[in-house]
Amino acid sequence: MNTEKLTPNQKRYGKAMEWMKFISKVGAFQIIIQGLTLLTGLIVIRKLSQNSESEATLYFIANNMLSTMVILADGGITNGVMSLGAQAASDRTRLGKIVVTGLDLRKKFAIGSTIIALPITIYLLMKNGNSFGITMLMFASILPMFYFSLAGNLLEIVARIKQDLVPLQTIRTKNNVFRLILTLSFIFIFPLAYIAIVVTAIPQYFANRELKKNAEQYADFKQKPDPKIRKDILKVVAKILPGAAYYSISGQISIYLLTIFSDNSNQAIAEIGGLEKLSLALAVITSLFATIVTPRFAAIVNNKQLLLNRFVQIFVLLIGVSGGIIFMFWIFDDLLLKILGDKYIGLNYELLLCIVSACLGMIAGNVYGLFTNRGWNIFPIISIALSIATYIIGGFIFEIGTLVGILHFNIFVNVLNLVINAGFMLYKINTLKTLKIK
Repeated sequence: MNTEKLTPNQKRYGKAMEWMKFISKVGAFQIIIQGLTLLTGLIVIRKLSQNSESEATLYFIANNMLSTMVILADGGITNGVMSLGAQAASDRTRLGKIVVTGLDLRKKFAIGSTIIALPITIYLLMKNGNSFGITMLMFASILPMFYFSLAGNLLEIVARIKQDLVPLQTIRTKNNVFRLILTLSFIFIFPLAYIAIVVTAIPQYFANRELKKNAEQYADFKQKPDPKIRKDILKVVAKILPGAAYYSISGQISIYLLTIFSDNSNQAIAEIGGLEKLSLALAVITSLFATIVTPRFAAIVNNKQLLLNRFVQIFVLLIGVSGGIIFMFWIFDDLLLKILGDKYIGLNYELLLCIVSACLGMIAGNVYGLFTNRGWNIFPIISIALSIATYIIGGFIFEIGTLVGILHFNIFVNVLNLVINAGFMLYKINTLKTLKIK
């Protein structure tokens, strides 16, 4: 087709249709991936809660500590690699150096993350009635998945930068199918939390091998870590790490508060853990966002009006999608609670609060990803001070020793995080000099 003869409206329509086809293809993969993840998680939660409430609590705490350790070990390295990699997308040698340097840094950060997470895990698990032996077994069970996740996250960046998404989604799908098969093979015979966590590391190991093979098309991994690139990545890390360290720990605030203030922390933690498993449906949005939107937003030139338009469009879209998700959870709440198991029936209001909180957190997190991947960061002292103030105020307002109280508290915190992140984004865009787009 001769595009020169098309009218501007026809060109816009054609571009919109191309985008729709692209998003629908990637989105279909992502729905399958997150559907498998959600199914696996629900099977584990249902089986563990039937076996023992303490096993469900163990699983939830260990999974959350795994997330904490991954965030700590990253400390902004992913953002630095994404930012530098987006500028070197067509240079195979330099892109390889950037990723290799990021992987080398992550190995060092992983040691520090493990040292920090160990005493926290010991406190949380033993405070909830577990022996020292069980606690150490649970901590050991998350280490394989922790170390494999570190490499996988960085290897995915190459495909995201090059927008070679179908192979990436194929690898993710196979990973989740393998994980589901292993879970079904073990969880009904050994309904134990540490078994459920350990088996997830095996598929991730094989996924990493495929991710590296795919990434080698675009990046030369025979390169050695580069001191100059390490310095550039660490500049980003220096801005993000203090906040990441704080938020990785404070992100488990629900567990800490229920452990300290609840009269029946085991039950409350198991309930909030099950409800939050249902909110994994939001991971479809977050993953699509990180895969498609964030890299493109990071590559936009520093044009004030263009960035503002794109941000407003993205923000409105996120709010609209969140509203639809909340409505669906409200309509089908009884069915969703039955899927979790008999112990969750009757928690309709709690489920609604949980999904509202998750949606707010999802929007705030995605906005945070937009500006950090452009190399913009809120000064850590300011962000941490605001966060602590939020927790203190919320602690006085809400009854944080109960499930409903902690869910109200989470909504309050996520609303303020959203306001802070969106406000900072608008501030940074407003400080840009307007450049003409050629």
